[in-house]
Amino acid sequence: MRSPLPWHDEPLRYLRNARNAFLGVDKRLGKSYLASMWTHYHQFPRVLIAAPLSAIPDWLRGLEDGDGEIAWDMTQHRNFQEWLEWGDKLPGRFFIVNHHGLFLPKGRRIKCHVCGGKDIACKTCYGAGTVTRSYIMPNVLAVYDWPAVIWDETTLIRNPQSQMNNVAHTCLGSIPCRCGLSGEYVPETPLDVFEQLRWVFGTFMGHSSFYKWRNEFFEPLGYGWEPRMGAREQIRNAVKQCGFLMRKQDVGLVDETFYEPRYCDLPQKAKRIYDHAEAWMEIPGDEQHSTLYTKYSVAVRTWLCRLAGGYMPERPDLQSNHKLKLLWEVIQEHPHEPLVVSFRHNAELEAAEAFLARKGETTMVLRGAQDTQVRRDNQDRFRDGRARICLKQAKVHFGADLATADTMIRYSLPDRYEDVSQDRDRIWNPSVKRRPLLYIDLITRDTVDEDLVMASKLKGINARYFMTKVDELFTLRSQLKKGMIKR
Repeated sequence: MRSPLPWHDEPLRYLRNARNAFLGVDKRLGKSYLASMWTHYHQFPRVLIAAPLSAIPDWLRGLEDGDGEIAWDMTQHRNFQEWLEWGDKLPGRFFIVNHHGLFLPKGRRIKCHVCGGKDIACKTCYGAGTVTRSYIMPNVLAVYDWPAVIWDETTLIRNPQSQMNNVAHTCLGSIPCRCGLSGEYVPETPLDVFEQLRWVFGTFMGHSSFYKWRNEFFEPLGYGWEPRMGAREQIRNAVKQCGFLMRKQDVGLVDETFYEPRYCDLPQKAKRIYDHAEAWMEIPGDEQHSTLYTKYSVAVRTWLCRLAGGYMPERPDLQSNHKLKLLWEVIQEHPHEPLVVSFRHNAELEAAEAFLARKGETTMVLRGAQDTQVRRDNQDRFRDGRARICLKQAKVHFGADLATADTMIRYSLPDRYEDVSQDRDRIWNPSVKRRPLLYIDLITRDTVDEDLVMASKLKGINARYFMTKVDELFTLRSQLKKGMIKR
């Protein structure tokens, strides 16, 4: 059994008395250990764990290596078939599935394993109601009679209209004992809180309807909703009364972090195209390529980020290794040191993987398309030193412990604050070290790279302010270039 961390006494007291529990605990403070202790206190014979794909390897490692439990990775087809055949006769009590594995794509038809009917969630066997073409069919895991369920990262169900929210409430919401975990339970607005808490407790602040709750505590403003006077504090107090909240500051852990910007320049041809696109929101064509045009700033920023990184799939003629050269320069300055390199785009990651292989560096890759066993093996290679450099997609972050490294090189930043924040904490682990952390940002000069890096380091920032700041900086840069560049 794993040992508790020094700050676990209070949350463990809360969990001992809560058959339904919510942990709004900062990233890397031990949420998975606390959740496993919740199951231990209440002696649940079987527990379903719904977790992000990237977090499953660490769940398995903690339960199997740390606690001596038998845990089944249900993303592996062989394990799933074993469970379908033997059910509760299988040894072990933890069954882990990724969130999207709880439901099937629209229109897909799989025979029910119980009666052989045409639908896996047939009405006779699971009471899931009439299955239609537009119905999101739950996997049998979601409608099984589990005594307890853990939902890791409840922010994924914060939208009351999402498919995942529908499956979480319709299927897992009827499981008698539920535990919700979140490292950042208010990623954008206090509106995000309700569905997470309703899933755990059935109601929140006296409401079971998101829209009735919103009408009581919020008022419309422009295209959105803002908390009424005093509502923000009421909501936080309500969460504290039924759940348990803990931040790094609360337990005396203050990050000692250092940020180092490193600059490079676009080649002349790419720079000319980039400036035109930033001013006029179009990528001008040539004899081989048609003009790309958009009226949406988010779309053009994506093009610009790809250009700044050197790899824009729509325009291979603009490919450039200016940032790869800078990456190699930085890597050479940290010989023999484990490093994490984070990428926003797949094309950048793939180019870096091939480039570093030619340089003789040992690397491992974490990307969304990998299954959990590959991720687990890769993380083990990084931990035990068989791979010196971890190359990862920035969005592959939930639960991934890469604290072997003290240095993260950010090749390119995402444009969602939750992804930036989660990605940054992958190399922070209080149970492993209390050493300074270094973040090196690779910045292509006079591009959106500068905007994203500047916004990510502002004090007291939240998701909405992050995007507002990025938009402001982009608009300013665009207006300046529009005055300088003739169409």
